[in-house]
Amino acid sequence: LDIGFGFEENISDMRKRGWLADGIDLIPNKLTTGDFEAQEFEENVYWDLVIMHHVLASFDDPMKALRKAIRIIKPGGILFLIAPDTSLIFRTTYAEFGHWAKENRTLLSLNRTFLECFMAGMEETPLIALSNQCKRFLYFNDYHLIMRKGMV
Repeated sequence: LDIGFGFEENISDMRKRGWLADGIDLIPNKLTTGDFEAQEFEENVYWDLVIMHHVLASFDDPMKALRKAIRIIKPGGILFLIAPDTSLIFRTTYAEFGHWAKENRTLLSLNRTFLECFMAGMEETPLIALSNQCKRFLYFNDYHLIMRKGMV
């Protein structure tokens, strides 16, 4: 499930590879349009992979949305999250950080997001937890967090 996917190509590509892929986004599209925060998910429906790419800061309650996303991941499933890393503001400047927008409600550092994920049921050791401040890459001043949900 790609939450706030924006571009249909990612989901279409996953489907071509045989995945049962879907997404939810406020932007009208040919796939699933809807409000993740308001969406009701069936109690027994879980996802192997939940992607949250630059969407966390746009929720009215980012922590609640993050916990909801983790709740719908099956045990052993994966959360892939990319977001602006606020801790990098101290290494750059506000102008260099480039992620402040009126649409953003709450920006979280990598460490805070990791802690929230762990407390919500993700495994203690992330598969990947890195900050990228190198401008050679498209997503600089972001963090990439990939965690597996505990088997309990």
